[in-house]
Amino acid sequence: MKAPADAEASICSNGGFRWSGQVKTMADESQSNDPPQLAYQVGFALAIILLGVTMFRYPLW
Repeated sequence: MKAPADAEASICSNGGFRWSGQVKTMADESQSNDPPQLAYQVGFALAIILLGVTMFRYPLW
């Protein structure tokens, strides 16, 4: 991939290169279609509760 003509390469402290002409802001990123974090938390909590119920309903000991 070739860098645009207006981009300037500079060496970063980690040994990599950063192209100043290609820096994006958060506003430039596309909107995410992921579900909200609360949906994952509710699903996880429900799974843990069902696991606990199953452990006491059908014990292995």
